[in-house]
Amino acid sequence: IRNDPAFARSLAFFAAFNLPRSLTFVTRSCEGREGAWYFDFKVTICYEYVQNLLNGAASEQRPAWVSAEGAVRGGIADVVLHEGAHALFEAFRTPLLGKEEDGADMVSTFAILNLFGADAPAMVRGVAYSYLVDAQARNFSDLPMLQARAPVSRAYGGAHSTALQRMFSIVCHASGFDGPAYAELVTASDLPRWRASGCEDEYKQIAHAVASLLGPRLDRERAAVAFPSPVSYTHLTL
Repeated sequence: IRNDPAFARSLAFFAAFNLPRSLTFVTRSCEGREGAWYFDFKVTICYEYVQNLLNGAASEQRPAWVSAEGAVRGGIADVVLHEGAHALFEAFRTPLLGKEEDGADMVSTFAILNLFGADAPAMVRGVAYSYLVDAQARNFSDLPMLQARAPVSRAYGGAHSTALQRMFSIVCHASGFDGPAYAELVTASDLPRWRASGCEDEYKQIAHAVASLLGPRLDRERAAVAFPSPVSYTHLTL
């Protein structure tokens, strides 16, 4: 994971902010736990979590619309950016309306879309695929079957939105960022039309929040080093 370019670029995102203390990222064995978490300016990513991404990428059941590289790189970037976003919220006492986990998802999606250029579509597909796997599906064609199941009440009691809600949200927000680039993904996922029609506004809301709440904390010189031309942080200013 440390040698993956998606990991390095995701770390560079946080290096560009004026944090009050160092943010540490640790990868280690978690004794079978496939997870990742943030606490006290330290992000822990379990080897088991990464292995799960690798297994999904290598699976013969992986659908054709997501590449093996996209499945791994998207999953790695998403977990780094999502967990690191919690540190930004804590450091800057960011006001949030809604669940913090949803806010971390939105920061992660925003960063992937804006900072990974031509690699972003493959990575977004990888993240969407990871959520399908979390929901015990492998392809969008499995969704009607999943919807027919009796829901498990505990799935609605956690701090995170359900896996399928998170999947539809990243598809929607990516579409709002660049409709043509993600049109096939929107169609394949069967994102409801009433949701799809508002995706551009949803993305603009996220971009405005990032620019308003996190943009002022940006160190422009470090941002320029971390992301040289043609990538820039101009989208983080109002």
